[in-house]
Amino acid sequence: MTLFNKKESPKLFLIGLSMGLADLIPGISGSTIAFISGIYVRLLSSLGSFNLRAFFYLFTFRFKKFNEVAEWKFISLVMGGMILSMLSFSRVISLVIQNEMATIYLYSLFLGLLICSIKSVNGQIVRWQKRSIFSLFIGILFSFFLLYSFSEPIVQNSPDLFFNSRIILSGFLAICAMLLPGVSGSFILLLFGVYEPAIFALASLDQSALVFLFNLGLGIAAGLLIFPRFLLHFMKRYKNITISFLMGLMLGSIYAIWPYKSVLLTNQQLVITFCFTILGYSIFAVIQQNLSEVQKTNKAQSNQIEKKEESLLK
Repeated sequence: MTLFNKKESPKLFLIGLSMGLADLIPGISGSTIAFISGIYVRLLSSLGSFNLRAFFYLFTFRFKKFNEVAEWKFISLVMGGMILSMLSFSRVISLVIQNEMATIYLYSLFLGLLICSIKSVNGQIVRWQKRSIFSLFIGILFSFFLLYSFSEPIVQNSPDLFFNSRIILSGFLAICAMLLPGVSGSFILLLFGVYEPAIFALASLDQSALVFLFNLGLGIAAGLLIFPRFLLHFMKRYKNITISFLMGLMLGSIYAIWPYKSVLLTNQQLVITFCFTILGYSIFAVIQQNLSEVQKTNKAQSNQIEKKEESLLK
C-alpha cells in the first residue's frame, strides 16, 4: 500500500475536480485525467484495496486495521473532488439541455469529443485481427440494441425507479468504461437513455432524484468493487478484443448524440454546430497530446532508472 502524504491532499482534490467534470462529458474520461496526472495506477490499486477483508475490519470497528489495508484517504480526496465537481457542473449542463438549440450545440461539442476519442481508442489497438473486427461489429450491434431497447424516457417520479435494473446496469457499465483511459462512461449512459436524467438528478437532488441516484450508485459501487481487480489482468490478455468492443460501442453511440436528427437547421446554425464539433475534437486532441507527452516522459524516466540500476550492479 502506498503511504499517504498530507501535502498531496490539495493536488488530489483538484485532480478529483477535473475528473468529475470530465466524467460528465461524453467523449472524455476521468481516467484520462488520472493518467495524465500520474495517479491512474494508484487509483486502481486503491480501489482494489477495498476488499472483503477491508470491509470486515470496517464493519467490526477495527479502524486501525482498516486504515492499514484500505487507501481510504486517497480515495476520499479524489472521490470528494469528483462528487463536488459533478454536483456543481451538472447544474450548468442541466440549464443548457433545457433549451433545444443549446442542447444541439452542446451535443455537437460532444460529437467532436467522441470522434477524437474513437480515434484515440483506435490507436490503442496493436493489430487489427479477425477477432478484433468481429468484436468491433458486436460492439456496434450491441450499442444499437441498447438504443432500441431503452428508447423510452425515464420518468423520475415513477415508482418503478426503486431497484431499477436499467439504471443499475447503466451505472455498472459506465463506471467500468470510466476506469479505462480514453473511454468515456457518459456515452454508456447515453446508450441507456440515462444521461440526461442523471444530469437533472444531480442538479435537483429532490426525493425522486435521490432514488434515481441511489440506483445509479448501486451499479457504480458494484463496478468499483468488482472491475478494478480484473482490469489490468484482462487488458493484458484480451486488450485488442476489449478495446475494439468498446470502440464499437462508441461508434454506435454517435447516433445517440447526433445533433441533426430532430430539428431542421438553418445554414447559420449548421455552421455553428460544425464549429462546436471542431472545438470538441480540438479539446480532446490537446488532452491526448498532453497524455502522449506524459507517457514519453514516464518512459524516459523509467529507462533512466533502469540504466542507473544496471550501472550500480556493474
